[in-house]
Amino acid sequence: MRYTFQKSYSLIRWREVKGMLNRLYCALAARMESEEGATAVEYGIMVALIAAVIIAAVTSIGTQLNVVFNGVAAALHL
Repeated sequence: MRYTFQKSYSLIRWREVKGMLNRLYCALAARMESEEGATAVEYGIMVALIAAVIIAAVTSIGTQLNVVFNGVAAALHL
C-alpha cells in the first residue's frame, strides 16, 4: 500500500513540475520574441556611433581652429 502512495505522490509532483516548466518555457519564449531588448541594443549602438562621430568632428575642428588662431596671433605680432 505504501508503494502505491509514493508512486501516486510522485506522479502528482511530476505534473506540478511539468506545469511549472511549461509556464517557464512559455515566459522565456515570449521574452525572446519580444523586440524591446533588441531595440534597446540598437539604440545603444546608435548612441555610441553618434558619440564617436561627434568626438572625431570636434577633434578635427579643434585642430583646424588651433592653426587659424596661431596664424592670427602670428599676424598680430608683426
